[in-house]
Amino acid sequence: MQKSYLPGELIKEIRKRKGLRQSQLQDLGYGDSDSQVTLSRIENLRQDPSKGTIEGLLSKIELPYEQFFCPYMEDQPTESFVLRHQIAYLLDRADGDGKIQAMAREMIEELKGKLSFDSLINKQLWISLKARLDILEGTADEETLRMIAEGLRLTYPEFDEQSFDGEVLIFYECDLLLELARCRAVLGDCRRAAAILDHVLDGYEKLSVSEQLKDPMLSRVRNALTGILLSGGDFDAALDASEKALNASKKETDQSQLALSVYLRAQALFSSNKDPEKSKALLRQAYFAFSLLRMEGMQKQSLKDAMDFFGEGFDTHYVENLPFELPTDFYNLEYGSSLHVDDLGKLLKQFRISAGLKPVDVYKGICSRSFYSRLENGGRKGISYFILEALFERLGRDPDLYLSYFSSLAEFKEDRLRQLYKTQSYICNAEKAEAALKELTAMADHSEGLRLQWLLFAKAIMKYEKGEFDDELANMLSDAIRVTIPDFCEDRIQSYRLTRLESNIINAIAFVHILADRQEHGVGIFKQIRESMRSSYADESIKAKYYSTIVLNLAVDLDDMKQYEEALGYADECERISRRYGVFHRLNDIAHVKAEILINLGRRDEAIAYAAMAYYSGHLTVRENELAQLDAFVRENMGITFSRDLGFVFHKEKEDI
Repeated sequence: MQKSYLPGELIKEIRKRKGLRQSQLQDLGYGDSDSQVTLSRIENLRQDPSKGTIEGLLSKIELPYEQFFCPYMEDQPTESFVLRHQIAYLLDRADGDGKIQAMAREMIEELKGKLSFDSLINKQLWISLKARLDILEGTADEETLRMIAEGLRLTYPEFDEQSFDGEVLIFYECDLLLELARCRAVLGDCRRAAAILDHVLDGYEKLSVSEQLKDPMLSRVRNALTGILLSGGDFDAALDASEKALNASKKETDQSQLALSVYLRAQALFSSNKDPEKSKALLRQAYFAFSLLRMEGMQKQSLKDAMDFFGEGFDTHYVENLPFELPTDFYNLEYGSSLHVDDLGKLLKQFRISAGLKPVDVYKGICSRSFYSRLENGGRKGISYFILEALFERLGRDPDLYLSYFSSLAEFKEDRLRQLYKTQSYICNAEKAEAALKELTAMADHSEGLRLQWLLFAKAIMKYEKGEFDDELANMLSDAIRVTIPDFCEDRIQSYRLTRLESNIINAIAFVHILADRQEHGVGIFKQIRESMRSSYADESIKAKYYSTIVLNLAVDLDDMKQYEEALGYADECERISRRYGVFHRLNDIAHVKAEILINLGRRDEAIAYAAMAYYSGHLTVRENELAQLDAFVRENMGITFSRDLGFVFHKEKEDI
């Protein structure tokens, strides 16, 4: 599902699709405040639209207000929301696997009975899933094409496959276009399939939004285009497309698309006869990446391609002997739709009540009582996105699921800079990280509240990355956590409902204790954070992003303390969560940790398998010093040496992000 558009862009697109001029909107009941001049400013992203403007337009196309903003907010039972995520997980692994295809088919039919097709978006969703499975099973035909076109015309009435304008696609339209292109390719018309995706790419490239929102969809579309060009025998074009797909995917290291990009790049290099040796090296990387993600069909295909292309495979280091299991516990906690929600204040109130919390439990340390009351009862006006983000996290909800469309342009740019700082800090580019930090502090006042907390933590992390483990670092972390938890006590952590930032700060405090040889105390803090998250995080996606980090820390430090069985239990838990959501860089870390734990437990073959996955796929996501440490560990403890002809090494190109 794409979420890359601001409200003004969507309003403009919907108005154009209805054949309306800006001057005609005055007659649609938007109120005196929304003049034609104002609407022009809204559509050109110079002013945020009022709720009345949006509701008036949507009433004319019979689309619910909440669906315009966030397709996650649907009047549907929770089980249908859960089921669609199970289906998506299976479809990512269904290529070449009849058993998984059969499971997905059964679930898609079950979903049809749960969804109300009165919702245009629900119908588009179901058509997209069914078409994708038809294509994977090889049963796609002209009827599949007609079904996809019908789905597109639900929200794009004038859609014409030959001449559509892909500049603005809403809701599930991009998913449907992807399946349309794949279906055309399966039916033998690769040229038209490629033209469809070229239109989509042209539109996405022109969007004036953050690359962090563009790149996930771009990597999907570019991977699909590469595959279609290879199928059509246009190998030079496929080579060019595969390079662009790889460049997009490597910025999205949390996505399984990166593994697919590497695999397709290997195929393109071999097919165009440009660099066979590099092709083989990339196939090996793809094999171990698919193994980490438990994409068994693609894992086997990578090995088969190596045999077909080069007449020989490569050492799999016992990976094929690891158990392949599909998760059955996708959502242990309640997670799903919000019923009849038409603004964020009501959504917050609903989540608060469902969690059995008083208002003070949510707003304490974030904003005042009157401020929060105004939010719950009067909508979003005048309330910072920064605060909204923290409130959703305090409720144990993933803000990325609900706030995508609610940021102003200034907040959008601020969040982009925060992400840039985080990336540059991670790859140890201190100069660029400091530049992003300087630009951030110039954009808004960071002298109090949540911005002050974030700034203190950012500066502390920069000291940490430089190896400055001193009292000043500890004091900065202490000051940061007390911005929102004034009475913070290290013995009461599990009783707090933690925001993402609070958990990160406390996590850093635990590391300070460990670095000061207070390992038992640090591990105790990790366990308390885990308990707080386990009990209060209601969205599984937020657990994948933050909870998994804490669990991995526990595995690492318990391994250092020689408590191997307990360490393995936490590593297994982290692996299950991360694989479920395709958190690729985390899976690399887990594989490295599990290799060390398993060798200490005397389980050598399993240790080698995890070490191989960590090493080969690690060249896609981790830093060079970490790979060097793993290489030394394997030679010293397992007596083996991994191949060095690795072709594409991701960490050396991170500077370009």
